[in-house]
Amino acid sequence: MTPGRAEYWLEHIKSWQKSGMSQTEYCNAKSLSTSNFSKWKKKLAPGAKAKKYKLKNKYSKHTKLSDDNFETLMVSFFGGEDIRATANKTGISSKTIATTYHTFQDHVVSNALIYPHLFFHAGPLLLLGPPPDSQARLASYRDEFENRKSQVRSNEEPEGRLRNNIEISFRLLMNYMTYEWSLAEAFVFREIGLELYYIFTYCAQHGTDPNIWDLELHKKMALEINLVIAFVANMNHWATERHGESYFENQNWEGVFRERARRDINDAWTMALVQDLQWTLQRNPIKGKRKLRNTYWDEYAPGDTAIEEAKRRLAI
Repeated sequence: MTPGRAEYWLEHIKSWQKSGMSQTEYCNAKSLSTSNFSKWKKKLAPGAKAKKYKLKNKYSKHTKLSDDNFETLMVSFFGGEDIRATANKTGISSKTIATTYHTFQDHVVSNALIYPHLFFHAGPLLLLGPPPDSQARLASYRDEFENRKSQVRSNEEPEGRLRNNIEISFRLLMNYMTYEWSLAEAFVFREIGLELYYIFTYCAQHGTDPNIWDLELHKKMALEINLVIAFVANMNHWATERHGESYFENQNWEGVFRERARRDINDAWTMALVQDLQWTLQRNPIKGKRKLRNTYWDEYAPGDTAIEEAKRRLAI
């Protein structure tokens, strides 16, 4: 063992342990051979492990904002406060706030789909697309999407496609969150949304019959298809193939909103949304690895009786 080489690699091993990086990340950053690094680590420090990376901010990786500032921005975000007013109050630049708000929109939409018990159970309604009476209100956002279609990436990169529709999606979700929904209703909306995804997207990709839909197929789709991906496909189909026309029948939408109570938009409503976003970001930090599985639905599933009653009440 050459002393000079041993000292060289031991220094790198110590530096790696302090870095908080994985072994591969460190070797890539230092232009080192991962196989040589592993060989020397085994010789010089066989029990060496990197220190676990600790987030400086529990809601987001790689940010200079403190937890308190993030929580302040969440309140301003859901409260609809003007960005300049928030910047003057907090000392955070308007550019940083605008970027953070856009990220909030992205995460609220995706997490509302993943966690059925959060965001007032409204997330699964996004799988149905916009209702017919929202066309005029959303026209400007459809125009923006049309102008940016060239920027939409491939189907293999659903996050890119979601980002181009994030304004429409978030505004719809905010509207849906002002109504009273039950968890059983959320499950009904999920089933309908998966059926729409099956008819408009899945069948074309897999050559299956779009006229076949039953309970067994629903269970299969619920296991195989991530809800975020289904939502992105439905939203892009709505914006492009259907040119913004609703594909959920008008009478069905009437059944959904018939005699529907609306919530009071007040501080309690705002703080409930803030707490839900905090809960999700502590489990899936911004710029961290997201959990996009549907297993949370199984954990919070209502009984079959409640779901059947919701279907009768919604008349769908």
